[in-house]
Amino acid sequence: MENYLGYEAGALPHDVDAATARRKARVLSVYGWADRRRCGDPAGCGDRKVGGSALRGTSRNWTRSTRLRAPGSNGWLRAAHDGRLAAFAVLGGAAYRWAETRPGSGRFGAPLPAGGELLQGQIHAVRRSDGALVLFASRTVLPGRHTDHRREVVTAVQRGTAADGGPAFGRWEPLGSPDPDPVRSLEIGFPAAVATPDGAVHVFVRTWDGNIAHRAATLPGPFSPWERLEGPVSALQASPGIVDDIDACVDSDGLIHLVAPSARTVQHWVSKRAGQTPGRPLPPGCRNRPARSAPCRWPTAWSASPTAARTPRRC
Repeated sequence: MENYLGYEAGALPHDVDAATARRKARVLSVYGWADRRRCGDPAGCGDRKVGGSALRGTSRNWTRSTRLRAPGSNGWLRAAHDGRLAAFAVLGGAAYRWAETRPGSGRFGAPLPAGGELLQGQIHAVRRSDGALVLFASRTVLPGRHTDHRREVVTAVQRGTAADGGPAFGRWEPLGSPDPDPVRSLEIGFPAAVATPDGAVHVFVRTWDGNIAHRAATLPGPFSPWERLEGPVSALQASPGIVDDIDACVDSDGLIHLVAPSARTVQHWVSKRAGQTPGRPLPPGCRNRPARSAPCRWPTAWSASPTAARTPRRC
């Protein structure tokens, strides 16, 4: 089952044509109780803020945009220590792993569980300098007598190999949320991560107000506290600053690059020295980038094809 953004789509650029928007408006009119059909409740049975204009076909902003809640990740596929590819996905709230039958075969065995519960949307995997894989995801914590309803980032580290020779993982551990308020934590994004040559792992996530937060660790050591990167911060009343679909990579000089789309542009952070936390976003056109950094292009984006994913492409 796929989930899509709702009201947030009203602040995003239009990405559907007029015919699709009218079709979406007709569906939205049911949610908006546009026909005012008797439903047994004198207060009505819909969101009146969206129904009327949708029924008349006058598309509002949220009918002109459609965006998946989990936009996908370039980190769903990684090479294990033996050269075989391992693919990851969330099924029924748990992590699952597929392993290539042999290096370069392009054939994958049956999915095996990789733990986790109440995980959401997508998984981002990185390979450390020692060859071990590390998984990152987000999960929902349901309300209970002693727990608040909240969202948090979680991680699992490879602890060996399974019966099929593919990677096996330990327990999923919480990394918390950059927004400690439980209500605000429900608005954080999906994590993206990189592993640097010095053995560290860096994880990034969008905050509730459209900024980017970061933690790092040299495992098995502890993660640093959450801290926000320098950059734009949005207000909820206006167009969001950073939306989901962030991604990160390490270039040939060991510099960390992070890209994150906003409603109007794509922000690009880059570290000044190898392994450092990225600083303020580069200006448009990548002017004033560090002298030794790679040219202004996204260094390593991976194809969605398992057989093509072994070779990075320039884009």
